[in-house]
Amino acid sequence: MRMVTGYMEMNKLAMLLVTILKNSLLKGDPLAPALFILGAELLSRMLNNLTHDQFFNGFYMERNGPHINHLSVADDVIIFTSVSPPKTVTKQIEKLAANVFWGMEKDKKKYHWASWSKMSFPFNEGGIGVRSIKDICKSMEYKQWWNFRCDGSFWLDNWLGTGLLASHRTGGGRSAIWTPNVSGNFTCSSAWDVIRKKKQHLLSNKKTWQKKLPFKWSFCLWRAIRNKLPTDDKVIAFGNPTVTRCVSCIKPQGESIDHIFSNGHFARAIWSKYTCITGMQIEHLPLKLTLMKWWLQQSKNAVHQMLIDTTPTIICWNIWKNRCNAKYGGRPSSMTRVLYSIDSDIQIVLKTSYPHINWPSKWNALYIMVEELKHVTSITKVVWKKTHKIFVKINSDGSALNNPGRIGAGIIVRDSQGSFIHAIASPLGEGTNNLA
Repeated sequence: MRMVTGYMEMNKLAMLLVTILKNSLLKGDPLAPALFILGAELLSRMLNNLTHDQFFNGFYMERNGPHINHLSVADDVIIFTSVSPPKTVTKQIEKLAANVFWGMEKDKKKYHWASWSKMSFPFNEGGIGVRSIKDICKSMEYKQWWNFRCDGSFWLDNWLGTGLLASHRTGGGRSAIWTPNVSGNFTCSSAWDVIRKKKQHLLSNKKTWQKKLPFKWSFCLWRAIRNKLPTDDKVIAFGNPTVTRCVSCIKPQGESIDHIFSNGHFARAIWSKYTCITGMQIEHLPLKLTLMKWWLQQSKNAVHQMLIDTTPTIICWNIWKNRCNAKYGGRPSSMTRVLYSIDSDIQIVLKTSYPHINWPSKWNALYIMVEELKHVTSITKVVWKKTHKIFVKINSDGSALNNPGRIGAGIIVRDSQGSFIHAIASPLGEGTNNLA
């Protein structure tokens, strides 16, 4: 028989063997061992050809050592490979993800104002909440090792010839505990948090992202804080000659992030309407200081805190939308329209969270009402009542050490006279009081 070396010829032969095995070969046929050896040889050669594929990440003990892709033992084949794809593949995936995120125009990708690596961090660390492909693959490798480590059949085999391998383990019994997770169970999320690069948690990062607001509003503010918006002073760097002029202000002035959002005549008029009732003085401050001064206000209640957290993002989003409409949309800049949009967006946020309250439409009246809100706590007296003789009563409760934090629950069983029968308590991992 001639040696089959080409991949296409191997593929055709493999299909032929499958056809013979499915349609022609009966159980116990003397031809079966020969076909098995032929199939095993074919599989071995096809696996060897994988080493020439640039996307195959083989197994090796050291970088300069031999690459081993499989091991044939009797009727078993062990394939050696790596969970993580090559760096070229991960870079290509992140490149495609970045192209989708920033968008395409006329089959050409738009300019990426921030690199994917800088955005691949949690919100409170200065990212946009996406994860690095490299870190995800690494956490998957941890999962593969953990599953192998906890596989009962591995530890119950007589690998050393002296009995069960589990008898040589010290401490912990036969169950493994994943310490990064409170429950002790392995999760890719906790592994990712262990291996990833971390950054300092900043208040500005936390306040930029609000769950009550659309992603694009917070992302606009995220870009403004980092000077990653296409303002005239940034576009000039591309080499295209342009006349830098703020389209929102009456007087012709150069366009920059601080001018559009905080220092310009238009921006100062907008901010003054919303800061006047608070007593803050933010005139002529750069955007970052304006935001921090607003966010550091002392809140009177939960609703007031939500208003403090979300209002700056709403203001900046509507200022930027007005600028883009005036510059590219053919609509003249209108302060009245911007103020109306800001008030409307604030109303939507409040009515979504607290739909049963009739909120004033005017900002000053609204802010005063929110400051004066009081949290009312009602107390209901609960008395244990006896049950029928044939029944038992079960009382249960759950709580969290911190909210959120480690949670647990317990139950107590009593008879009709209130006498103790049984009690159970158990940890439930991590979560909030409501979850517990």
